[in-house]
Amino acid sequence: MRDRVPGDEDVQALERAKDAHRDRWSETLMIAPDTVIGPANRLNDALTRVYGKVKRIEQGSPRPGETPRSAAEGNRRSGP
Repeated sequence: MRDRVPGDEDVQALERAKDAHRDRWSETLMIAPDTVIGPANRLNDALTRVYGKVKRIEQGSPRPGETPRSAAEGNRRSGP
């Protein structure tokens, strides 16, 4: 993804991953203690920002400075 605009297969994979994450996140919010929710919420927010970048790039309306490379780098920084 760093070097090209996402294709149809990439978009489908992203949507499947987003849906799976949303389902797990909903479950987590119901059962995890607050000590887990705080840090996990920061990660969830970071992933949401990266997803937004990718969707804007995919739709041809990125914000200034948003490129496939910057989205990929943002994703890497969102990890543990």
